[in-house]
Amino acid sequence: MSSSTPSPKEIIRGGVPKAQRPDAPPKVKQPKHVAGGQNKHRPPAANDGQTSGGAQHGSAGSGSGKAGSSEANRSLEYNKLAEQQAADAAKNKRKMSTAALLAQAEEDQRRKRARLSAPDGGGEEAGIEEWQRAMQKAGGIKQKDNPTLLRKALKREERKKKKSKIEWSARVKTVAKAMKEKQETRKKNLNERVTKNKMRASRMKARAGFEGKKSSFL
Repeated sequence: MSSSTPSPKEIIRGGVPKAQRPDAPPKVKQPKHVAGGQNKHRPPAANDGQTSGGAQHGSAGSGSGKAGSSEANRSLEYNKLAEQQAADAAKNKRKMSTAALLAQAEEDQRRKRARLSAPDGGGEEAGIEEWQRAMQKAGGIKQKDNPTLLRKALKREERKKKKSKIEWSARVKTVAKAMKEKQETRKKNLNERVTKNKMRASRMKARAGFEGKKSSFL
């Protein structure tokens, strides 16, 4: 077979030898498209500079408003922190008895009267105490600083203790009485059982082969 004769594969492809085929044109890469049918790289708009300039002027104009809002936020955060501290202090504080609360309330009332009688009316100390009391009340902490109410509460507790003591004494007596009755009943039953066993053992046994019980020697 000569070199000019095409091979079977070349015949199938069209009968043109590979050396005689023309070069294929180079592939051109198509640009990618994004959603909406617009190219990703869009030239900047002409009014972008104007928009940014307007935004800068607007931010400069709202500077004073932001400063005022930041001060208000700081004040609000301070109030929240003070309330939280007052609540934590009241939670961690050991619960005082009514008598101790009454003594403390009477002492506070005495110091308050002394401050009011002073020329400056108590000054800064009175304001601090009133502020702390108001913050605790706002935090849901019940204020127990009224001597009159504390005296009434102390009397109620004393009456309750006295009543409970009487009831407990009566209960102890009732339980002791019931235990004594049970012991007497048990002792009585044991004595009856012992007596019954003794009587059963003292009886004479019947003779083998005879009916009835033996009542005499014959």
